[in-house]
Amino acid sequence: MKMKDAVKRFLRLPLVDPEVGYDRIVQSAEMMELAAEIQHKYEERREERRTFELQWRLNQNYLQGNQYCDILAETGELVDYPALTEYEQRGVYNQIAPIYETRLSKLSRVQPGMIVRPLTEDTDDITTAELSTKLLKSAFTQQGMTAKQMEAAAWAEICGSVFYKSVWDPRAGRILGYVNGKPVYEGDISVSVVPAYEIFPSSCYKPTLKEQDSLIHARVYSVQEVYDRWGVLVEGRQLNVLSMESSGMLPGGSGYNPSMQQIHDRIMKDAVLVLEYYEKPSLDFLNGRHIIVVGDHVAHVGELPYAVGTYYRRDFPFAQQLCLESPGIFWGSTIIERLIPLQRDYNAVKNRINEHIARMALGNPVVEQGSLVNEELLDVGFQPGMVVEYKVGSQPPDWMKVTEIPQSLFSKLQEMRTEFIDISGVSEMARTSQAPGSISSGTALEILKEQDDTRLTLTAENIRCALQTVGKQWLRLFKQFAVEPRIARVSGDDMGDVSTLVWRQSDITSDDVAVDTDNEMTNTPAQRKQLALELMQAGFFADPDTGSMTRETRAKLMQVFKLGNWESAIDMDEMHMARARRECMELEQRILPKVMELDEHSMHIREHTRYALGANFRRLQERDPERAQAMLAHIEAHKQLAVSQAMNMSGAASMVSQGEPMSSALNQQVINKSTNLSGSLPEGV
Repeated sequence: MKMKDAVKRFLRLPLVDPEVGYDRIVQSAEMMELAAEIQHKYEERREERRTFELQWRLNQNYLQGNQYCDILAETGELVDYPALTEYEQRGVYNQIAPIYETRLSKLSRVQPGMIVRPLTEDTDDITTAELSTKLLKSAFTQQGMTAKQMEAAAWAEICGSVFYKSVWDPRAGRILGYVNGKPVYEGDISVSVVPAYEIFPSSCYKPTLKEQDSLIHARVYSVQEVYDRWGVLVEGRQLNVLSMESSGMLPGGSGYNPSMQQIHDRIMKDAVLVLEYYEKPSLDFLNGRHIIVVGDHVAHVGELPYAVGTYYRRDFPFAQQLCLESPGIFWGSTIIERLIPLQRDYNAVKNRINEHIARMALGNPVVEQGSLVNEELLDVGFQPGMVVEYKVGSQPPDWMKVTEIPQSLFSKLQEMRTEFIDISGVSEMARTSQAPGSISSGTALEILKEQDDTRLTLTAENIRCALQTVGKQWLRLFKQFAVEPRIARVSGDDMGDVSTLVWRQSDITSDDVAVDTDNEMTNTPAQRKQLALELMQAGFFADPDTGSMTRETRAKLMQVFKLGNWESAIDMDEMHMARARRECMELEQRILPKVMELDEHSMHIREHTRYALGANFRRLQERDPERAQAMLAHIEAHKQLAVSQAMNMSGAASMVSQGEPMSSALNQQVINKSTNLSGSLPEGV
């Protein structure tokens, strides 16, 4: 209880702001003891995690091509093992790398769309849920989550686990002003990808983050980075960090001695180990603890800073993403660790075949002992065209007879290639982008492709679950820190349709984030295009009244098929539809849209009517009947102008038929229209 009392006394003092800090750390004996306690926990957890970390490093080495290493159980270290003989072929035939790259390529298609479900059926809750959905989409783009998602997937494929860390950065966002010459920012969320190497849970055998009592995020910074981030001056040390360098091990065999890359420790100078200790709320610490230890000093002690848990409780700002789940274990497993034994055997068989080919090509001379006049030939070899003298009465040198390569070696090689497919779930077609020669049926190829995607479904679902958790944490961070009204740029449903949204903390009433897209592994863009083509051929997109396809439908199909704007008419149609939808959005923001002469009234009427029949307009009628009536008047204005234009065009046509030139007829209709326009529009439009 002595340490807990010390922390409680420290908490009653003004807290050290981790973002501001101070120049020099002056530590009391109690704080030095607290730092030692956190460091002791770090060492204990590091030792418990050692076996898992060695497997991660082995996975990374095999992926990079250093495949003549293994974990030494006696010392608990990763060591390279030497060649058994000087002539042993030690080539690397990396089958793991293309499987890894293929899986990443397929997983890059996982782009889950997130929506926020309303807390209740109340109209205000539904409206704020729609606003929260737009905020999530805006934050997803602003944080560059597509690139971070790929980085996380790469780490998960190597280590089995990766983490997203979502925190509030008070130095992000727009500058609101200056205080004492220093800028004041509005703040924003900050998301980073944290490899499994940096995370130390309270137990490796509690399978989820929810079950962990505490967590340590350990990372090595330079002295300058520590000062820039926390404003703390500490002395740097020499610390071990992971890097990829030449292993110094030579594959060997018949003069082929390339160097291989390996993952190992290296020394980083002027470095500082920073330990961020997160402890969940308990009876002793109702809001949990957050302690930052920089080197041997405590830089910050306080409560858990982020209310990102369920019901806005204090919790870890991390979301875990797994490659494959390991029941009862915190860390996930990977496909690579399953492939390592097979990769060893594959290298061995390929090298034995190459050694046999070398014997057949270079040959092994058979010489009777003492038969050569020049014994030095035994060292330098028999060069082509060289005269070889042997003693009278002895047998002349000859070549050892070499048999053909055993067929069993090739059979074993083919068997192992099949095992690579069985274990990894990545077929030869997926790796080489070519159809197997033995399969010519389109149905069989489609089944093979679906089988590849099915094996990836588990990993894809883990990605979706992790991003769903990240979305919930973002909303909770906005709810906690976005105190003043903020402005966000959000995109509409149409390409290039961007609007400004003003929101505040109270607008976030729900953090129930759901994924609104299908599984991308089972519903690819090519499959969606094929489905659209089949429905089009079946007449599904034809207008039931006219039997022909509308321009709006044609524009949508052009977007589905990714064909761009082939026709200017379709481009104009898209612009009219985008303008009509933008007018509906402006109405919700208390901006009354105006009718333009250039509007394609039929399209505007269709889009506005679709909006008027939807749930948003019903809620608008309840909340603001006056604005809803203005929208109905706007639709009526389009209808009147459409009728007026049709009548004017028919009048111009009759004047032409009576012999009047088309130019004068059109000019007369324009004069009449401009004269009567004010009387044809409802008041206020």
